[in-house]
Formats: sequence, C-alpha cells, structure tokens
Amino acid sequence: GYLSSLDQCVVCPAGTSCSVGSGQPTPCAPGTYNAQASQEVCLNCLAGSFQPQAGQTACVTCTGGNYCPLGAAAALPCPAGYFSNASGLRSADACTPCTAGSACPTGSTAPTPCAVGTFTQSAGRSECDPCQQGATYQNASGATTCLSCTACPDGSWRDPACTPLADTRCWLLHATSVNIRQICCTAAVAAVTSLGFGLQ
Repeated sequence: GYLSSLDQCVVCPAGTSCSVGSGQPTPCAPGTYNAQASQEVCLNCLAGSFQPQAGQTACVTCTGGNYCPLGAAAALPCPAGYFSNASGLRSADACTPCTAGSACPTGSTAPTPCAVGTFTQSAGRSECDPCQQGATYQNASGATTCLSCTACPDGSWRDPACTPLADTRCWLLHATSVNIRQICCTAAVAAVTSLGFGLQ
C-alpha cells in the first residue's frame, strides 16, 4: 500500500502499482495493467493484446489486420503485402502474404483484387502493376498477368488502339462495298485467315 498519512496505509487500487514505501499509487503505463489491488508492479499485456491508456485493469484483444507483441501499447498493422482478418495475432509472422492477382496495403484484413488494366504476378505485393500502354492489356480484375495486344494484319487499321484496359479492334474495308466491316477484336490474324480478304 501507500502512505496517505504517517499513521495510515491505504490499499493500492487496481490499475496502479505501489512499490515499498510509496507515497502514492503509480498508474500502470500503456501496454501494462493490473487487474487486482495491492500490487507492487504492473503486468505486461500478453502478446495478442494491447492497452493504449494508462491506469487500466485489462488489455484489449488485437484486432484484424494488426498484431500485438508482448507489452504492446498499440496494435501494429500487418506490413504492406500481407493481411489477416484474425484477431489476437502475436507477431507480424502471423500475417498472411497477399495472393497473386491482388494487393495488400499496410494493415489489410483481406487481399484487394487488382483492377482491370493491372496485375500482380507474385504473392506478397502491396500494389498492382499497370499493363504496358500499347503493348499489353487486361480486361478482367484479379489478374496475374497482362495479355499481348493484337497485331492488326496488313490492309487493316486499329480503332480504337490497344489500351491497358482493352485490346485493339481491327477493321477491313469490304471488297465490293463502301461499308466497313469489323473482322476481329482479340484474334485478328485468325479471323482474317478464316474470312479472307476478298469478302463478298
């Protein structure tokens, strides 16, 4: 206990500590606690929990997307490229690598699929890479690679050209008409081979 007067000792309350000869109780520091009264020292929060405030009688379970080592005063986020939706993680090693085709910013609780026009080929990425303008594209989300843009055959033209979001569209002029006919989108050469250039 601590002395409030020369002839009286008072019980040290929960959430504090009182060393021998204390004149007043000392609130437990953040990251520590005391659930019981009359304690000489405060206890560290167990791994998987934390306590941001002083003078507390319990610790708080670590939340998803975070981990809490022994004596944590704050929940620490899973590093970039990793995620977790579980509570009570004790170390960063318990966070899960982000899956290929997705990205995980710092503190993620789940992978975020790469948007159309982007990709990640390997696991553990914090952001997705864009497809190369005019060379590759990807029109689906959650992709692990980009697709090569179609090379339009001789005698045709592109409209529109290939972008990271969509492939080239190739066009040929009808042999006996001024009408313009689309012959392909993602497989121009194959389409021309099957239809022929002398369309009737």
